[in-house]
This record gives sequence, structure tokens and C-alpha cells, in this order.
Amino acid sequence: VELVSLVAFLLVERYMDTGQLFDHFASRYAASRPHYPTALFDYLAGLTETRERAWDCATGNGQAALGLARHFGQIEATDISAGQIEQAFEDERLRFTVEAAESRVFEANTFDLVSVAQALHWFDLDRFWPEVGRALKPTGVFACYCYSWHQVSSEIDAVTKTSIRDVIEPYWSAQNRLSWDRYDSIDFPFDRLETPQFEMENLWDLNQYLDYMSTWSASDRCLKKLGDAWWLKASKQIGDAWGDAKGKRMIKMPLTLIAGRAWT
Repeated sequence: VELVSLVAFLLVERYMDTGQLFDHFASRYAASRPHYPTALFDYLAGLTETRERAWDCATGNGQAALGLARHFGQIEATDISAGQIEQAFEDERLRFTVEAAESRVFEANTFDLVSVAQALHWFDLDRFWPEVGRALKPTGVFACYCYSWHQVSSEIDAVTKTSIRDVIEPYWSAQNRLSWDRYDSIDFPFDRLETPQFEMENLWDLNQYLDYMSTWSASDRCLKKLGDAWWLKASKQIGDAWGDAKGKRMIKMPLTLIAGRAWT
């Protein structure tokens, strides 16, 4: 595992607003984020009466947008981070633009679906909800989904918690905690639908696993504050528990999905 280059990359000194938060490691973010299950996008498409256009808001590098493109004629994929858009996937059905979630960009009654993957907790919701209500068709659907902690094995999970999660815990923002709580504290301006349970599954080797955790914003902040010694030690401990670094392990993440229509 090439830990030295990873640490050097993460130790770039920069203070960022929300729009720049993931700019400086956009390429690593694009390569290291977990993938959503295809069944999720099948389900979301099944909620809509028509499948002409969807808006994937805060698309990042377009992982969710690419999944939605299998079902909808055109996907408008927006993100406030220009760096993320530069690393986005290419598909003829996807149109990427750099826009804030709260911007008044699209015409009224445009979308069959508005989708937000792993990002709602960063939004100014007082400004975002009216924009969603305006941009959706009268029969349109809003859906947001997020994941938090993962599971690998009891041994690896325990080592990861003590060596990484416990160390970076003070460096998480309040917004991240909203997703950990499954968005329970957020008031949604629509009648929520009963949704099935989904789980994300990704088959990763040790390097992919460490790279994923390196893209956590709290990891970045902690490295800037404490230096790299703790990360090098944590990586060694996790590697010892993992075994063969090239061996693939199943990483599971419970997925929270909230969907609804009929705005009130």
C-alpha cells in the first residue's frame, strides 16, 4: 500500500467552504467512493409516471447520475464543486453543470425525479425545498439517500473504529451527523412513501478500503491538524487484520432512502 503518497496528498493546507470541500481530492474521491445498488435506481424509476428527465443534485462525479441514466431520457447533473464535475463520468444522457443546489436554474415542472445522493445534509434546505417543488412535475418524485458506517468483519471493524473512527471523531462537521441519524431531524415538505431496505456492497482490496476512508472530510481535517503518524499506524494495524493486501473483502453499508411526492 502506497501510504506515503496518500498522506502527502491529504496534507495539502487549504481552508474550504462547502463548494471547495472536495475539490482538492476530486480524482481520489471519484476513484474511491462506493457504488450504489442497481436495484435502488430500478425502484426510483418505478415510482415515476414518466421517465423523460431527472435531476441528480450534488452529483459529485456522477455515480448516482450514471445509475439513473439507465432509466431516464436525460439527466441534469449539477454540483457546486467544479473539481468534482471535471472528474465526472461521461455518458450521452448526462449533462453536467456547476451549480449550487439552491440555485434557480431549471424551468418549472421539468423533472420526473429529483435525486440527492449522500449530499442533502450540506444544503440550505430553506432555499432548496422551494426549488425542488418548483422544478418537479406535479406527479414528480423527490428522493434522497445516504450511507454512513460500513461493516467488513468483526476484527477489521473493531480495528478501524479504534485506529481511525475514534481519532477523527472530533473533526466531523455537524452536517455529517445529520446523515448518521438517517435524516431523522429533517422536516420533509411532502408525504413520505414507504420504501424498501437497500444495502450497498462493494468488493474491495486493502488499498481501496483505505483510499475510501481517506476521502472522508474528517480524515482530511485530522491529518492537517495532527500530522500523518496516526494514519500510518492505523493503516498498518488494519493491514495486519486484513491479511493479503490484494485480497478482496465485501464491504457492506446500510442505505437510508427517503422518497415522497404530494408537496404540502
